[in-house]
Amino acid sequence: MAKCVLFVEGSQNTNNGDLRNGFGKLLAQAGRPMPQIIMSDDTAGAVRKFRLEVNKANSLFQRVLLLVDLDGPEEAREAWLAAQELVRYREQVFFMVQKMEAWFLAQPGVLHEFYAPKLPHALPGAPPTRVSHPDRELARCTRDHPKKGTYHKTAHGARLLALLRLPDLQRAFPDVARLAAAL
Repeated sequence: MAKCVLFVEGSQNTNNGDLRNGFGKLLAQAGRPMPQIIMSDDTAGAVRKFRLEVNKANSLFQRVLLLVDLDGPEEAREAWLAAQELVRYREQVFFMVQKMEAWFLAQPGVLHEFYAPKLPHALPGAPPTRVSHPDRELARCTRDHPKKGTYHKTAHGARLLALLRLPDLQRAFPDVARLAAAL
């Protein structure tokens, strides 16, 4: 029996970049056995796959986990769980607050290295968890970059995930710490 499966909201299409591989490289830093990572193109698909697996009487997995964008501040967590009818699974659900791009904003050194020699526009001054649309902010900060162009969620996101430092993310985002421990 496999130990763990992680359902993740993010593009399954690998034409522009492999988000699954990016998440895998990031989570490998936890030094724990790697989960099977199953991507879904949207939140509804990830939730549906998670529900199907977690409710199987004969699941192949000991642990079934879900990682999705919260698309809101931390205070929206309980309302989101209730709306998705996942309250009883709260210990198995992990959020990217607000979105995956908040993780990138939390590590400006990685962004500056990736977008060397420099970002065309300043990063937001607010804490990453308080940036309402970190994906839009990252696109704004990188707009007109002479080498890489404007941030692309799949192409740049997959490569940026692999560059992030998991211990720093664990300190900045409680759900990342919980996810690493749950693996």
